[in-house]
Amino acid sequence: MAAFDSANFLQAIQEGSRGMGSLLSGDTQQDIRRYAPKNWQDTLRILQAGGNPGSLEDLQDVYQQNSELFQHLSNDAVNPDNPNDAGLAAYGYARDTTLGSMALSETAFNKNDDRISNYESLIGEIDSAADIKAAADLANRIAAENGMTTSELIRLQATQIQLDASIANQNVKNQSDLYEFSDSETDMDFTPIQP
Repeated sequence: MAAFDSANFLQAIQEGSRGMGSLLSGDTQQDIRRYAPKNWQDTLRILQAGGNPGSLEDLQDVYQQNSELFQHLSNDAVNPDNPNDAGLAAYGYARDTTLGSMALSETAFNKNDDRISNYESLIGEIDSAADIKAAADLANRIAAENGMTTSELIRLQATQIQLDASIANQNVKNQSDLYEFSDSETDMDFTPIQP
């Protein structure tokens, strides 16, 4: 009967890859995590242009649907004589930011079931971890998925902040225009009217 070599056994279970890093790392799973551009300017530019590669198509579709549904006027339609007016620029930026934020948040919500399925698949691997190393690798893979989910939450929170800032900018521009228009120190109320 062969003697049990505990040193080699311990080394074998602590070294090498168990394949956990490649779990849920295919193109489909990456599309779930990578449906939005890397920065806000690219988001607006790509959404307006209408040409999205790969998984960004979902984001573009929601943007187009909302754009058609709400039928916001373009800057040219609002003022064909001066489409580059600062007030129109504030309006256009607020319009585009609103549509972009709506598209990004709706797409994130729609992709959430796929993300939950990914987590469920990872959870399903817990009992099949063959040894301590496999269990540790799986825990690391779950931690990496948590990190990607956290990054997505940060992106969505930044989108909300961007939307709030664009609305505030439009309000400031409107108030500035009112001050310029009044050109006097009367007791006018310049509080923007909220819908």
